[in-house]
Amino acid sequence: LMMTTTLAHARLVSILVLSTAACCAAGLRVHGPASRSIHAPRFVPRPLKLAHVPPRRQVISAQASAESAPLARAGYLLSGVATATAWGACAITSLNYHPIINLPKIHNVLTTAGALTPMPLIAAVTLALAAAAKAGWGRLSSQTYRRLNLGLATSSLWCVVSILLAPTLTAGRTIYVQPLLGYAICAHMFTAVHCLSVWARTVPTCGPWRVLRGTLASLFNLAPMGASDDPDSPANRDPRVELSALTVAFVGFTVIAIAAPFPLATVPGFLGRRLSRNFGAWSLLSAVALFTCKDAAERGRLSASTFRTLCRGLALSSLSHLGVTASKVLLDNPALYPSAISVAPVSAVTLAMHVLAVLVCGAKGFGKAAK
Repeated sequence: LMMTTTLAHARLVSILVLSTAACCAAGLRVHGPASRSIHAPRFVPRPLKLAHVPPRRQVISAQASAESAPLARAGYLLSGVATATAWGACAITSLNYHPIINLPKIHNVLTTAGALTPMPLIAAVTLALAAAAKAGWGRLSSQTYRRLNLGLATSSLWCVVSILLAPTLTAGRTIYVQPLLGYAICAHMFTAVHCLSVWARTVPTCGPWRVLRGTLASLFNLAPMGASDDPDSPANRDPRVELSALTVAFVGFTVIAIAAPFPLATVPGFLGRRLSRNFGAWSLLSAVALFTCKDAAERGRLSASTFRTLCRGLALSSLSHLGVTASKVLLDNPALYPSAISVAPVSAVTLAMHVLAVLVCGAKGFGKAAK
């Protein structure tokens, strides 16, 4: 009996030992280091990867900024010639005769001469841009020439629109022949495309949203910076106040020429229905050039060659406009200008602004440059 009991105890101990060993082996398989990656993977946090933000496009390299742009310069010179000839041909074709009334020859000549008064402005803007292209892409990248590029491009595009819509805008009084129509559209489109292509190369990002933001910001900056009601103030030693007033006036002339009803729309150029809408392009370019000169005056840069060139063009354009208007009064019958007479107060304001432009821009453009 004692031997039987001893054997039973021995078997029980053996079973317990084997069971314990089996449990330990099972525990090692489940929780051991070798099996941890299989049955119970441990979470290891990965390092965070920040989103890649591409750098802003490098517009002009340091080497290219100091190099001249001969193709851009040639494009500006060609644009000036093409724009001037296209505008001149359209003006002569539109105003050389009246399709309804038999007008005196002197009337047609003086009206055509009035349409050609923006020629000095066109030459000044294109020459200023060509000089900047000769200096290099770095010069063209400045805000001054970006603004001039957009102004000339917008004026050229409006010329294209007004030529295509001439029968509608002039109530059938102006219809261009096909060769002239094709040349004028090609010339103005070439100018617009060239200016926009140069502008696009000199800005980090280009698009209509950028143009809209810049235009709205410019409208809010029409007021002269640091202006004072004290005539002896240092801020009033330059013509920033006068240039600001002229900019506002020519912006108004642009809106009148493009959007106002007749006969009010004829006032900025005194051209009648046949070319008044088209003339809004050059009122716009005058406003852009005046705003550029105002900005230069606020920065103390109005005596630089670019702004002197712009002032010369503005002064000569306004002076020629006043000269043609005086010739109409002296040599022609005033009764042939019923539109201008019917809105005489507005006509007087436009003439006063041209007088101010001659005085202010003429003094800076033809006066002695400050050293």
